[in-house]
Amino acid sequence: MADLQDLRDTIDAIDEKMARLFSERMDAVAAVARLKKDTGKPTRDEARERQIIESHLAEIPPEYRPEYRAFMNDLFCASRAYQDRVAGRGEKLLRAEADGTPYFDNAFGAVRAARQYTATDKINATVGSLCDEDGSLVAFDSVWKTYDEIDGRAKAAYAPAIGGSGEFNSAVFAWLNRLGNIRLPHACLATPGGTGALSVAVDSALESGGTLLIPSIGWGTYAVMAKVKKCRIARYQLFIDGKLTTEGIKTAAEAVMKDEGRVTVIINDPCHNPTGASFTSQQWADLMDFFNDLSMSGPVTLINDIAYIDYAADPDRATAYMENFNRIAENVAVILAFSCSKTMTAYGMRLGCAVILCASADKADRLLNAYTRYARSTWSNVNNGFMQCFSRVMADPAAFVEEKKQAVEMLKKRALLFCTQAKRCGLSLYPYTEGFFVTIRVEDEQKLLELDEALQRQGIFGVRFPGALRLALCGISLAQTDGLAPRIKATLDSLGH
Repeated sequence: MADLQDLRDTIDAIDEKMARLFSERMDAVAAVARLKKDTGKPTRDEARERQIIESHLAEIPPEYRPEYRAFMNDLFCASRAYQDRVAGRGEKLLRAEADGTPYFDNAFGAVRAARQYTATDKINATVGSLCDEDGSLVAFDSVWKTYDEIDGRAKAAYAPAIGGSGEFNSAVFAWLNRLGNIRLPHACLATPGGTGALSVAVDSALESGGTLLIPSIGWGTYAVMAKVKKCRIARYQLFIDGKLTTEGIKTAAEAVMKDEGRVTVIINDPCHNPTGASFTSQQWADLMDFFNDLSMSGPVTLINDIAYIDYAADPDRATAYMENFNRIAENVAVILAFSCSKTMTAYGMRLGCAVILCASADKADRLLNAYTRYARSTWSNVNNGFMQCFSRVMADPAAFVEEKKQAVEMLKKRALLFCTQAKRCGLSLYPYTEGFFVTIRVEDEQKLLELDEALQRQGIFGVRFPGALRLALCGISLAQTDGLAPRIKATLDSLGH
């Protein structure tokens, strides 16, 4: 057996060489910084960084590659910070990785544009909030009357624990497990909205410089989370030959596993944003078999974003697919990112839950411990009053369930009308199953921009995604829905190309 001191001496000799090479590298970096300043080039060249890593991966044994990526990304970060210092640019009050440029969100930008349009014939299909047939925001009586009954001191108080109240976490799990089909060890952490659940799951699973696997068309904030975490993104294809499929996920996940030895993937299902597509239970079974096999090569974290789950076409069976999670392997974790915003029509209350599912209780507890530290260091506490409200509603949910069923029926009528008219007039849509949104397929980005601008001049507002225009049917009435697809198709045809 090797002597510990001998091994440390070997490492010390290597570190000495690395220190000399680091100094040589930074000398070259300083020259690069001065040249970029003189020529007006930006400090960061992401393509160059990727090329450097990829060109040397073959020299790195597979078991070291995740750490090699993290090491190189930290080196690039130090290099960029030094370049900015040498060139006298950059915001010194921000760390090198922090992005100080203006942030633009397509959805909020579209909302602002719609608000500035003052004509009465406006169709505002931008906001992912449920509105009734007169355009008013839906606020379930069963929820808000219960909230009004809660003592003001309870609303003002801190939550009883960093991870939320036991009563709330139990109520969330019971609601998601109302069919009794989740039989795995689990743990729950209350979060500020579904976004908080996604954020803590991403942060805890990914190494710096690792890859977050996200859909090619999906919520843009997934990519923002990865960037803040100093991680890369890889995108999987949800739709192949116009059909919703699991094959794109498999192909992308295999590539990431081969490269990094671990996979962290977000799947927004059911009621995918922006398309409204949903996997079948059989497709989920196929995915879980795949992830179990993949986990033989390294850990797999599946983050299931279920923000819109309670607006599935069959609310009583919306969680049936979760039966497939019971077969997860020891090296797989499933994180359900639950949102009270949509389920409870409580968008501003900022309450959600990360539900951790693992093959063993010990693994679930360890993840919860890590999540709790993240929570303490970021939001610290969640909305105590609304946790109490959720728990009370779920103690006797009959009135809530009835209101929600009526909301789902309202959505189904709008979706059926729009999709039927879209098919009749030849307007190309992504496959729609259920939920808040439908999405028009326009793969030519210039034509998409022109379509969006032309529709806005007519008072029709949606949200642009890559190769697509999302319409929030949740926010427009049946009367506004009627004839909307033919109007959009006529506008699209008028653009030529």
